[in-house]
Amino acid sequence: MKRIKVLLLLFFSLNAFSQQEPNLARYKTRDEKLKVWLRYTNALLEKEDYPQLIIAANKGIEIAQNHNAYVSRFYIQKGLGYEFSNNQYKKALKNYEEAWKYARKSNHLKNLTTTLMRLNYVYYSVQDTAKGKFLAQHIKQILDTTKNNYTKAVLNGSLAEYYQNNAEYETFIQYQLKAISYKKLLKKTKVNEENIGISYLQIGSAYTKMKQYDKAIEYFNQAKPYVKNSPYVSAFICNYYLHSYVALKEKDSVEKYYNLVY
Repeated sequence: MKRIKVLLLLFFSLNAFSQQEPNLARYKTRDEKLKVWLRYTNALLEKEDYPQLIIAANKGIEIAQNHNAYVSRFYIQKGLGYEFSNNQYKKALKNYEEAWKYARKSNHLKNLTTTLMRLNYVYYSVQDTAKGKFLAQHIKQILDTTKNNYTKAVLNGSLAEYYQNNAEYETFIQYQLKAISYKKLLKKTKVNEENIGISYLQIGSAYTKMKQYDKAIEYFNQAKPYVKNSPYVSAFICNYYLHSYVALKEKDSVEKYYNLVY
């Protein structure tokens, strides 16, 4: 299940803003111009206008020279533009690596968190196992030092994804449970609640891969209350329930979830 777009709603405050390109000449200071331009690029991201987002992020990088936190944010947005435009992972990767560089220079934790999460996904997508392994170790170092619950929620989830991709399911489950525990400490929003449900669903899925179907059903049950308003995720859960009950040869439950899936 590709969950990027769900997760990104946690990482940016996407305020409603006109897609009309703002006239920066109206603003006196560079800080004013940067704030206005960031709202504009955020709106493009929210509207999924990725070609225009790439162009606008480039301009943002030019405006933000020597303002490392803004430079990092605009490189993140440019990377997202490429990643979500037909999975142009190599172009996205170049921009995420630049974003990482400037996030470290500015010591901007939110940008750093977002960049590491995206890099973890893209390194796997381009099958760069060496960089992926190095990144996982770096993420562990950050988790050992940060006290920020948001960063802990996101980066424990990234480590979970790393181990899942390497079929190390027991380790995946350990990190995913940590991620869930920190997500529950964040502000309660519809998106965060759904992400908690998706995380439980992924744990259940891992147990099905290990053929521990009773444990899988236990975690599907935990996922249900968090995704009850999401038909898309609920459909996945029904499918996983069906798979598990078929393996357990529980005829009544198989019939129930077959009908729900249908």
